[in-house]
Amino acid sequence: MQYLREPVPCILAGKIGKLTTKVDVGDPQSNGDWRGNLTLTGPDDGSDSPLGKTKIAGDLGSGDGNNPITWDLTGDPAKIDASKGIIEGFDLIVHSDVPGLKLGHVRQANITVGDAGDRGTINKLDFSQWDLGTITAGAINKFTGKPKVAGTNGDFTGTVRIEGTPGATADTIILKKVTLNGRLLNALIEVLAGSVGKAKFGTMENSQLRVGVRDTVARTDLPANAGDFLPNAGSVNKLTVKGLKGVPKTNPSFINSMVAAFTIGKASFKVVQTDNTANTPHGLGATLITKLSGTKEDGTKFPKLKNLDVQQDVIDQLEGFDLRDFRLTVV
Repeated sequence: MQYLREPVPCILAGKIGKLTTKVDVGDPQSNGDWRGNLTLTGPDDGSDSPLGKTKIAGDLGSGDGNNPITWDLTGDPAKIDASKGIIEGFDLIVHSDVPGLKLGHVRQANITVGDAGDRGTINKLDFSQWDLGTITAGAINKFTGKPKVAGTNGDFTGTVRIEGTPGATADTIILKKVTLNGRLLNALIEVLAGSVGKAKFGTMENSQLRVGVRDTVARTDLPANAGDFLPNAGSVNKLTVKGLKGVPKTNPSFINSMVAAFTIGKASFKVVQTDNTANTPHGLGATLITKLSGTKEDGTKFPKLKNLDVQQDVIDQLEGFDLRDFRLTVV
Protein backbone atom coordinates (compact mmCIF):
# COMPACT_ATOMS: atom_id res chain seq x y z
CA MET A 1 0.00 0.00 0.00
CA GLN A 2 1.40 3.41 -0.97
CA TYR A 3 1.30 6.33 1.43
CA LEU A 4 -1.10 9.16 0.62
CA ARG A 5 0.52 12.35 -0.57
CA GLU A 6 -2.65 14.29 -1.33
CA PRO A 7 -5.29 15.61 1.11
CA VAL A 8 -7.41 12.77 2.44
CA PRO A 9 -10.97 12.79 1.01
CA CYS A 10 -13.83 12.77 3.49
CA ILE A 11 -17.50 11.83 3.48
CA LEU A 12 -19.75 13.40 6.11
CA ALA A 13 -23.36 12.21 6.21
CA GLY A 14 -26.11 10.94 8.45
CA LYS A 15 -26.44 7.55 6.82
CA ILE A 16 -25.19 5.46 3.89
CA GLY A 17 -27.44 2.58 2.84
CA LYS A 18 -24.73 0.49 1.16
CA LEU A 19 -21.00 0.99 0.65
CA THR A 20 -19.09 -1.01 -1.94
CA THR A 21 -15.79 -0.65 -3.77
CA LYS A 22 -15.10 -2.71 -6.88
CA VAL A 23 -12.23 -3.42 -9.23
CA ASP A 24 -12.94 -2.35 -12.81
CA VAL A 25 -11.05 -4.85 -14.95
CA GLY A 26 -11.13 -2.37 -17.82
CA ASP A 27 -9.32 0.32 -15.84
CA PRO A 28 -5.67 -0.38 -14.92
CA GLN A 29 -5.89 2.29 -12.17
CA SER A 30 -8.86 0.63 -10.48
CA ASN A 31 -7.95 -1.41 -7.38
CA GLY A 32 -10.97 -1.23 -5.09
CA ASP A 33 -9.03 0.59 -2.34
CA TRP A 34 -10.63 2.95 0.19
CA ARG A 35 -8.36 5.68 1.50
CA GLY A 36 -10.69 8.35 2.88
CA ASN A 37 -12.28 9.43 6.15
CA LEU A 38 -15.91 8.59 6.79
CA THR A 39 -18.10 10.27 9.42
CA LEU A 40 -21.72 9.20 9.84
CA THR A 41 -23.68 11.10 12.45
CA GLY A 42 -26.58 8.66 12.63
CA PRO A 43 -29.82 8.20 10.67
CA ASP A 44 -32.87 10.38 11.20
CA ASP A 45 -35.35 7.85 9.80
CA GLY A 46 -35.90 5.90 13.03
CA SER A 47 -33.44 3.12 12.23
CA ASP A 48 -30.29 2.49 14.23
CA SER A 49 -27.93 1.71 11.36
CA PRO A 50 -25.79 4.54 9.98
CA LEU A 51 -24.00 2.24 7.53
CA GLY A 52 -25.50 -0.57 5.50
CA LYS A 53 -23.68 -3.61 4.22
CA THR A 54 -20.09 -2.66 3.40
CA LYS A 55 -17.64 -4.49 1.16
CA ILE A 56 -14.17 -3.19 0.29
CA ALA A 57 -12.59 -5.01 -2.65
CA GLY A 58 -9.05 -3.72 -2.12
CA ASP A 59 -6.96 -2.19 0.66
CA LEU A 60 -8.39 -0.10 3.49
CA GLY A 61 -6.59 2.79 5.17
CA SER A 62 -4.07 5.52 4.46
CA GLY A 63 -1.13 3.14 4.27
CA ASP A 64 0.64 5.16 6.97
CA GLY A 65 0.12 4.05 10.57
CA ASN A 66 1.22 7.47 11.83
CA ASN A 67 -1.44 9.24 9.75
CA PRO A 68 -4.48 6.99 9.70
CA ILE A 69 -7.84 7.62 8.14
CA THR A 70 -10.82 7.46 10.50
CA TRP A 71 -14.28 5.99 10.20
CA ASP A 72 -16.47 7.47 12.96
CA LEU A 73 -19.95 5.92 13.09
CA THR A 74 -22.87 6.82 15.36
CA GLY A 75 -25.21 3.83 15.69
CA ASP A 76 -24.85 0.13 14.82
CA PRO A 77 -23.40 -0.43 11.33
CA ALA A 78 -24.24 -3.50 9.28
CA LYS A 79 -21.51 -6.05 8.58
CA ILE A 80 -18.23 -4.66 7.26
CA ASP A 81 -16.13 -6.84 4.94
CA ALA A 82 -12.57 -5.80 4.09
CA SER A 83 -11.15 -9.32 3.99
CA LYS A 84 -9.46 -9.23 0.58
CA GLY A 85 -6.78 -6.62 1.10
CA ILE A 86 -4.36 -4.96 3.49
CA ILE A 87 -5.55 -2.77 6.33
CA GLU A 88 -3.00 -0.16 7.35
CA GLY A 89 -3.45 3.30 8.81
CA PHE A 90 -7.09 2.75 9.77
CA ASP A 91 -9.02 3.82 12.88
CA LEU A 92 -12.59 2.57 13.31
CA ILE A 93 -14.72 4.27 15.98
CA VAL A 94 -18.24 2.94 16.48
CA HIS A 95 -20.30 4.57 19.22
CA SER A 96 -22.54 1.53 19.68
CA ASP A 97 -22.16 -2.16 18.67
CA VAL A 98 -20.59 -4.01 15.74
CA PRO A 99 -22.41 -7.10 14.38
CA GLY A 100 -19.61 -8.30 12.12
CA LEU A 101 -16.16 -7.22 10.97
CA LYS A 102 -14.11 -9.25 8.49
CA LEU A 103 -10.56 -8.04 7.85
CA GLY A 104 -7.68 -9.28 5.77
CA HIS A 105 -4.04 -8.64 6.69
CA VAL A 106 -4.10 -5.94 9.36
CA ARG A 107 -0.73 -4.24 9.36
CA GLN A 108 -1.93 -1.45 11.65
CA ALA A 109 -5.43 -0.56 12.84
CA ASN A 110 -7.28 0.57 15.95
CA ILE A 111 -10.88 -0.37 16.70
CA THR A 112 -12.90 1.34 19.44
CA VAL A 113 -16.46 0.23 20.14
CA GLY A 114 -18.78 2.24 22.38
CA ASP A 115 -17.72 5.12 24.58
CA ALA A 116 -15.83 5.32 27.87
CA GLY A 117 -18.06 3.90 30.60
CA ASP A 118 -20.48 2.43 28.05
CA ARG A 119 -18.53 0.14 25.78
CA GLY A 120 -20.30 -1.77 23.04
CA THR A 121 -20.12 -5.36 21.82
CA ILE A 122 -18.38 -6.82 18.79
CA ASN A 123 -20.40 -9.85 17.82
CA LYS A 124 -17.85 -11.27 15.38
CA LEU A 125 -14.35 -10.17 14.39
CA ASP A 126 -12.35 -12.17 11.85
CA PHE A 127 -8.94 -11.41 10.40
CA SER A 128 -6.23 -13.16 8.40
CA GLN A 129 -3.39 -11.68 10.43
CA TRP A 130 -3.02 -8.76 12.84
CA ASP A 131 0.38 -7.09 13.14
CA LEU A 132 -0.21 -3.90 15.14
CA GLY A 133 -2.98 -1.98 16.86
CA THR A 134 -5.51 -1.99 19.68
CA ILE A 135 -9.07 -3.29 19.98
CA THR A 136 -11.20 -1.75 22.73
CA ALA A 137 -14.73 -2.98 23.43
CA GLY A 138 -17.14 -3.94 26.17
CA ALA A 139 -17.44 -7.53 24.97
CA ILE A 140 -16.50 -9.74 22.02
CA ASN A 141 -18.50 -12.84 21.19
CA LYS A 142 -16.25 -14.38 18.56
CA PHE A 143 -12.63 -13.42 17.82
CA THR A 144 -10.92 -15.42 15.06
CA GLY A 145 -7.52 -15.29 13.40
CA LYS A 146 -7.42 -17.55 10.35
CA PRO A 147 -5.22 -17.26 7.25
CA LYS A 148 -7.41 -16.46 4.26
CA VAL A 149 -5.13 -14.42 2.01
CA ALA A 150 -1.60 -15.11 0.77
CA GLY A 151 1.18 -14.35 3.22
CA THR A 152 -0.94 -14.58 6.37
CA ASN A 153 -1.01 -17.22 9.11
CA GLY A 154 -3.63 -16.20 11.66
CA ASP A 155 -1.24 -14.49 14.09
CA PHE A 156 -2.30 -11.72 16.45
CA THR A 157 0.27 -9.14 17.57
CA GLY A 158 -1.47 -6.30 19.33
CA THR A 159 -3.68 -5.44 22.29
CA VAL A 160 -7.26 -6.42 23.09
CA ARG A 161 -8.88 -4.56 25.97
CA ILE A 162 -12.30 -5.79 27.08
CA GLU A 163 -13.73 -3.38 29.64
CA GLY A 164 -17.03 -5.13 30.33
CA THR A 165 -20.61 -4.10 29.70
CA PRO A 166 -23.00 -2.38 32.13
CA GLY A 167 -24.09 -4.83 34.83
CA ALA A 168 -21.40 -7.40 34.01
CA THR A 169 -20.42 -9.67 36.91
CA ALA A 170 -17.58 -12.12 37.34
CA ASP A 171 -19.78 -14.88 35.85
CA THR A 172 -20.66 -12.91 32.71
CA ILE A 173 -18.91 -14.43 29.68
CA ILE A 174 -17.58 -11.22 28.19
CA LEU A 175 -15.14 -12.79 25.72
CA LYS A 176 -16.94 -15.90 24.52
CA LYS A 177 -14.64 -17.56 22.00
CA VAL A 178 -11.12 -16.74 20.87
CA THR A 179 -9.52 -18.88 18.16
CA LEU A 180 -6.12 -18.17 16.61
CA ASN A 181 -4.78 -20.68 14.10
CA GLY A 182 -1.45 -18.94 14.43
CA ARG A 183 0.40 -17.29 17.28
CA LEU A 184 -0.56 -14.95 20.07
CA LEU A 185 2.72 -13.12 19.66
CA ASN A 186 4.04 -10.19 21.74
CA ALA A 187 0.40 -9.55 22.55
CA LEU A 188 -1.92 -8.68 25.42
CA ILE A 189 -5.52 -9.79 25.86
CA GLU A 190 -6.98 -8.11 28.92
CA VAL A 191 -10.48 -8.51 30.36
CA LEU A 192 -11.29 -6.09 33.16
CA ALA A 193 -14.71 -7.44 34.25
CA GLY A 194 -16.31 -10.77 33.46
CA SER A 195 -14.94 -14.04 32.13
CA VAL A 196 -13.45 -15.73 29.07
CA GLY A 197 -15.35 -18.73 27.70
CA LYS A 198 -12.96 -20.59 25.38
CA ALA A 199 -9.51 -19.47 24.24
CA LYS A 200 -7.52 -21.52 21.73
CA PHE A 201 -4.15 -20.50 20.31
CA GLY A 202 -1.61 -22.17 18.07
CA THR A 203 1.11 -20.81 20.32
CA MET A 204 1.51 -18.20 23.04
CA GLU A 205 4.82 -16.40 22.71
CA ASN A 206 5.89 -13.41 24.86
CA SER A 207 2.21 -12.73 25.51
CA GLN A 208 -0.27 -12.27 28.33
CA LEU A 209 -3.89 -13.25 28.91
CA ARG A 210 -5.16 -11.37 31.97
CA VAL A 211 -8.66 -11.51 33.43
CA GLY A 212 -9.53 -9.07 36.19
CA VAL A 213 -5.93 -8.33 37.18
CA ARG A 214 -5.19 -4.93 38.69
CA ASP A 215 -2.93 -2.53 36.80
CA THR A 216 -0.54 -2.57 39.76
CA VAL A 217 0.53 -6.07 38.66
CA ALA A 218 3.06 -5.79 35.85
CA ARG A 219 2.28 -7.58 32.60
CA THR A 220 5.31 -9.79 33.14
CA ASP A 221 4.28 -10.79 36.68
CA LEU A 222 1.70 -13.17 38.10
CA PRO A 223 -0.65 -12.12 40.92
CA ALA A 224 0.94 -12.52 44.35
CA ASN A 225 -2.30 -12.57 46.35
CA ALA A 226 -6.09 -12.47 45.91
CA GLY A 227 -6.01 -8.69 46.39
CA ASP A 228 -4.27 -8.39 43.03
CA PHE A 229 -7.62 -9.09 41.33
CA LEU A 230 -10.40 -6.59 40.66
CA PRO A 231 -13.81 -7.03 42.36
CA ASN A 232 -15.51 -8.46 39.23
CA ALA A 233 -12.53 -10.59 38.21
CA GLY A 234 -13.73 -13.68 36.37
CA SER A 235 -12.35 -16.89 34.96
CA VAL A 236 -10.81 -18.47 31.89
CA ASN A 237 -13.13 -21.43 31.55
CA LYS A 238 -11.11 -23.30 28.93
CA LEU A 239 -7.62 -22.59 27.59
CA THR A 240 -5.95 -24.61 24.85
CA VAL A 241 -2.51 -23.99 23.35
CA LYS A 242 -2.49 -26.63 20.64
CA GLY A 243 0.71 -26.04 18.68
CA LEU A 244 1.13 -25.07 15.03
CA LYS A 245 0.53 -27.25 12.01
CA GLY A 246 3.58 -28.19 10.00
CA VAL A 247 6.15 -27.77 12.78
CA PRO A 248 7.86 -30.52 14.79
CA LYS A 249 5.64 -31.83 17.57
CA THR A 250 8.42 -31.20 20.11
CA ASN A 251 8.51 -27.45 19.40
CA PRO A 252 7.31 -25.48 22.46
CA SER A 253 3.92 -23.84 22.05
CA PHE A 254 3.84 -21.93 25.37
CA ILE A 255 6.85 -19.63 25.52
CA ASN A 256 7.63 -16.81 27.95
CA SER A 257 3.95 -16.05 28.55
CA MET A 258 1.55 -15.38 31.43
CA VAL A 259 -2.06 -16.38 32.04
CA ALA A 260 -3.77 -14.90 35.08
CA ALA A 261 -7.43 -15.08 36.12
CA PHE A 262 -9.36 -15.39 39.35
CA THR A 263 -10.19 -18.96 38.29
CA ILE A 264 -8.70 -21.07 35.52
CA GLY A 265 -10.86 -24.01 34.50
CA LYS A 266 -9.40 -26.56 32.10
CA ALA A 267 -5.99 -25.66 30.65
CA SER A 268 -4.02 -27.81 28.20
CA PHE A 269 -0.68 -27.16 26.53
CA LYS A 270 0.87 -29.08 23.64
CA VAL A 271 4.46 -28.39 24.73
CA VAL A 272 5.52 -26.01 27.51
CA GLN A 273 8.94 -24.39 27.35
CA THR A 274 10.07 -25.27 30.85
CA ASP A 275 13.60 -24.13 30.05
CA ASN A 276 12.36 -20.63 29.28
CA THR A 277 14.12 -17.75 27.56
CA ALA A 278 16.97 -16.53 29.79
CA ASN A 279 15.53 -18.73 32.56
CA THR A 280 12.67 -16.22 32.98
CA PRO A 281 9.75 -17.50 35.08
CA HIS A 282 6.44 -17.71 33.25
CA GLY A 283 3.20 -19.60 33.72
CA LEU A 284 -0.27 -19.43 35.29
CA GLY A 285 -1.69 -17.58 38.29
CA ALA A 286 -5.15 -17.91 39.86
CA THR A 287 -7.01 -18.56 43.11
CA LEU A 288 -8.06 -21.94 41.65
CA ILE A 289 -6.85 -24.05 38.73
CA THR A 290 -9.35 -26.84 38.10
CA LYS A 291 -7.39 -29.01 35.68
CA LEU A 292 -4.10 -28.70 33.83
CA SER A 293 -2.28 -30.92 31.34
CA GLY A 294 0.87 -30.43 29.34
CA THR A 295 4.13 -31.85 28.05
CA LYS A 296 7.75 -30.83 28.56
CA GLU A 297 10.16 -30.29 25.66
CA ASP A 298 11.48 -33.84 25.98
CA GLY A 299 8.00 -35.34 25.63
CA THR A 300 7.50 -36.03 29.33
CA LYS A 301 3.88 -35.52 30.30
CA PHE A 302 2.93 -33.51 33.34
CA PRO A 303 1.48 -35.45 36.27
CA LYS A 304 -2.28 -35.21 36.70
CA LEU A 305 -2.95 -31.75 38.08
CA LYS A 306 -6.43 -30.90 39.30
CA ASN A 307 -8.28 -28.83 41.88
CA LEU A 308 -5.27 -26.69 42.72
CA ASP A 309 -6.87 -24.57 45.43
CA VAL A 310 -3.80 -23.56 47.46
CA GLN A 311 -0.10 -23.51 46.66
CA GLN A 312 0.44 -26.64 48.75
CA ASP A 313 -1.74 -28.55 46.25
CA VAL A 314 0.73 -27.61 43.52
CA ILE A 315 3.67 -28.76 45.65
CA ASP A 316 2.00 -32.05 46.55
CA GLN A 317 0.83 -32.95 43.05
CA LEU A 318 4.18 -32.04 41.49
CA GLU A 319 6.23 -33.99 44.03
CA GLY A 320 9.40 -35.16 42.29
CA PHE A 321 8.52 -33.45 39.00
CA ASP A 322 10.54 -30.39 37.96
CA LEU A 323 8.76 -27.76 35.85
CA ARG A 324 11.84 -25.52 36.04
CA ASP A 325 10.86 -22.04 34.76
CA PHE A 326 7.14 -22.85 34.33
CA ARG A 327 5.30 -21.60 37.40
CA LEU A 328 1.89 -22.48 38.76
CA THR A 329 0.93 -19.83 41.32
CA VAL A 330 -2.22 -20.31 43.42
CA VAL A 331 -3.02 -17.36 45.67
